[in-house]
Amino acid sequence: MNILVTGGSGFIGSHLVDKLFKLRHEVDIFDIKEGNDIRNKKTVERACKNKDIIFHLASKLGTRKLFDNQIEAVEVNVIGTLNILSSSLKNNCKLVIAILPDANWLNMYKITKESVEKYCLMYQKYFNLDVALLRVYNVYGPRQNLEQEKVIPTFIMKALNNEPIRIYGDGHQSSDYIYVSDVVDSMVAVLKNNGFNKGIIDIGTGKVISVNTIAETIIKLTKSSSIKKYIPMRKGEEKINIVANTKCAKDLLDFRAKIPLEEGLKKTIEYYKKLK
Repeated sequence: MNILVTGGSGFIGSHLVDKLFKLRHEVDIFDIKEGNDIRNKKTVERACKNKDIIFHLASKLGTRKLFDNQIEAVEVNVIGTLNILSSSLKNNCKLVIAILPDANWLNMYKITKESVEKYCLMYQKYFNLDVALLRVYNVYGPRQNLEQEKVIPTFIMKALNNEPIRIYGDGHQSSDYIYVSDVVDSMVAVLKNNGFNKGIIDIGTGKVISVNTIAETIIKLTKSSSIKKYIPMRKGEEKINIVANTKCAKDLLDFRAKIPLEEGLKKTIEYYKKLK
């Protein structure tokens, strides 16, 4: 199978590429790090030629930073996705795309990704494009970019350095944390089980974990002397409690997350130890 992975040099994308190579697929990477710009329609169209499947993971990330980069967020996340959608249709490619959990946040990342979701559903319904929409919950694991200030890598680095762990709000907000290899397996399961045009499929563990629990577990596993320090919530985020409904993933993709939280955190900690 001939596959294109946009964002293939990024966190989830690089793990997906590794897996697809192991499965002996032909894989091309489309990534800004490789000099490819998702905003350039002609470049995207060339990349999509002769592809069977496109995994679209390229995205401009960030909560706080995108408030100051609103146009770029729209250009990369929305226009970039429209380039992928139109090119997929033109080249008769199937599309697998990761979307965000349904959190009521008013920030550029969430707003643009909600638009992406709607455009994908539009292409699916009115243009008959084969699309798999995976609602991926809070992914963590090796290679996650520290600059994005995601909870788990940020907490790990603070704990490894015995520095205070800053927690936004009261720490009781909770989410479904899923290890990156499980997310990759869910994407591969789309190919194995023809998971296209099945509606939006939640990808998570079905278990809800608070931010306080994440911090305490990381402190324990790293044997750190870090303390928790509570600070006000970031602009664009509200206190939420979200968890994946795993039934559709089980029924339609034969997918179940395998990696328990502590096991995943141990693997992730080992990776970040090398970055100290």
